Amino acid sequence: MISEALEAVEIVIWGAVISFGILAALTAFLIIALGYWTGVFAIWAGRRIAGRIHPQPPADLEADDDQLFDACEAAWNADTRKEKP
Repeated sequence: MISEALEAVEIVIWGAVISFGILAALTAFLIIALGYWTGVFAIWAGRRIAGRIHPQPPADLEADDDQLFDACEAAWNADTRKEKP
């Protein structure tokens, strides 16, 4: 009779420990997730506000592509072997 009561108490205690562990893990996950998304929102909002205050002119992408192509072509055609005297 007493051993059955002790087993029941032990089961209740282990259930409470496991439940507390699960709740602690979920709480930690929520805190980390909320912190992450708060940071993402802050960066997004900061960029939007900065873009309204100081807008950047659109980049000339075609000129950038031409410069990149020229640089790649020059590197490809460069003679890296130097003859020794």
